[in-house]
Amino acid sequence: MVGGQRRSIQTIVSAIATARFLSCVSMFFRLMAMSGILLFMVVM
Repeated sequence: MVGGQRRSIQTIVSAIATARFLSCVSMFFRLMAMSGILLFMVVM
């Protein structure tokens, strides 16, 4: 009983960590795209 509960908690924690990592990656790509567009506008 306790082992299953611990496993579910571990799964939830890993899911939260994965979601946070994905959100950080998407935010990083968004910043890269914005800076690239600004650089393109400055160059043009």
